[in-house]
Amino acid sequence: MPTTSKRGVRPPAPLALSLLALLAFACAPAALAAPSTFTVSTNKHYWLKDGAPFITVGFNRYDVWNTSDPANDGLTIAQYVQRMAQNGSNVIRVWAEQGDQNASGEFWLEYPAGVYRPAQAARLDELFDACDLYGVYVEICPWDTWNIKNNWASHAYNSANGGPVGTPAEVVTSPNARALIKSKIQYMYNRWGSRPSFFLWTFNEIDILNTSSAAQQDFARDVGAFIKSVDPYHPFTVSFTGSGAGNPDVVKLPEVSAADIHFYGAISGTGGAAKVRETAVVRDGGYMNFGKPLVLSEWGVARQANSDDLVNALAWGGIAVGTSGAGMVWTDRYTYGGIRASHLAILKSLRDFTSGVNWAGFMDNHHAPASEVSDAAQAVNTYACLNRTQAIVLLVHNRVGSSTATTVTVSGLNPGIYSVDIWRTYAGGKYGSTTAATNAQGQLVLSAPAIPTMQALYIRQQ
Repeated sequence: MPTTSKRGVRPPAPLALSLLALLAFACAPAALAAPSTFTVSTNKHYWLKDGAPFITVGFNRYDVWNTSDPANDGLTIAQYVQRMAQNGSNVIRVWAEQGDQNASGEFWLEYPAGVYRPAQAARLDELFDACDLYGVYVEICPWDTWNIKNNWASHAYNSANGGPVGTPAEVVTSPNARALIKSKIQYMYNRWGSRPSFFLWTFNEIDILNTSSAAQQDFARDVGAFIKSVDPYHPFTVSFTGSGAGNPDVVKLPEVSAADIHFYGAISGTGGAAKVRETAVVRDGGYMNFGKPLVLSEWGVARQANSDDLVNALAWGGIAVGTSGAGMVWTDRYTYGGIRASHLAILKSLRDFTSGVNWAGFMDNHHAPASEVSDAAQAVNTYACLNRTQAIVLLVHNRVGSSTATTVTVSGLNPGIYSVDIWRTYAGGKYGSTTAATNAQGQLVLSAPAIPTMQALYIRQQ
C-alpha cells in the first residue's frame, strides 16, 4: 500500500476517544517511523542524519526493479537492497522513472503529464520498504534528463503527447512545465517523504536539457525554494554532466544544499582518486570550498565496465579528501555492467574503515595539501584530510599492483602520541596498528608497509 505522511490528521472527537483508542490498539498497523532529518557538519563538508555524522558509501542502480536487467543478478528489490547493506553500502541513487526501456513506458512514474502511474509508484514503495528495513538511504532523481532529451518524442511533457512544451530545453524554463514539476515533487513527498530512508532530492544533469546558466539558476532557485517549503527534512541538489565541473553560480545558490558533480572520461588504474581531488579542491575553485557538502554521485570511465581499481580509487578517494562520502559508480546492463562481488568487497572494507573513525570528533577537518601530508616515494601519491587530533591518509601507487611502501610525514597535528590503523583498501581489511609520536618539529613520521596499489591510514591522538 502507498505510504503517505500522516501529518495534519484531525484527532477523533472527545466523546468517542476511549472506544476509538481501544479499536486502534487492537487493529491499527504499527506507526510509521519519523523521517530522517539531514543537516550539515561544522565544516560544511559532511551530512548529519538526525544530528549524527552520516558518511555515505554506495552506488547508482539504474533500474533495480527491472527483472529483465541481468545487472540485478536475478534479485528482487528487497534482496538487492539487503545485499547492499550486508556489504557496507548505506546509499543507493535511483531514478523515480525510466522511459527508454520499452515502447509502452512501463517504468514511467508520470505519464501522461500530471498523471502518476500506480505500477511504478508500487515499485518505489517496495524500494523504500526495503531501504527502511535494511538501513540504506535513497538519493532520488525525479527525472532522467538524458531520456527526456533523447526520447523526447515519447515524453509526457512533449506538447505532441499533450504536455506543456515543445522542446526539452523548455522543461527547465517553461512556467507550465515548472508547475508540473512542483506537482510531481509534492506527489513524491506526500508518498515517500515520511520514510526514514529518504535522503536527497537531485535534479540530474540539468545541462543536458538547457545549457544557459541563467536558466539553470532560475530553475534551481524556484524548485529549490519549493522543496524547502514543503520538505523540511531532506536536502536538494542539481548535478552536472561528466566533466568533473559544474556551474558554480548554481552550486552557490542558498536554495541548493550541496555540490553534485559527475565525471566520466579518462581514468586509468588508480587515477580516480586524483580526479576526485581535482574536482574537490581545484575545479572552479574547488567544489568543497562553497560552504556545502560535495556529493560525488556519478563517476566512471566513459562507456566501460567498472574495474576494481576504478571502484576502489573513487570510493576511498572521496573519503580521503574529505568529501561527504565515497565516489559513486554508475551501474547498468548497457554500458557499465552491474556491481560485482569484488566491488562489494571493496565497499565492505571501506564501510568497516569508516565505522572505526571518530567522526563526531572529526567534523571540523579540512582537505590536507602536500604541505601538511606528504610521502617519500615518487610513485606514491597521498590524499588526506585532518584536524588537530585525527587524520585519514590514502596512499596510492600510480602503477596498479606495485607496493605503496613509503615514509609518510603529517604536519598540523597536536604534539603527542598517536595510534595508527593501517588498512588494505580492496578487500583485505585491517592490516595492523602501530603507535607513533610527533617529533621536535611537530611532525608525525610513519613507515607505511608494503601493500599493493593502495592503503589507508587512520591516525588519532591517544
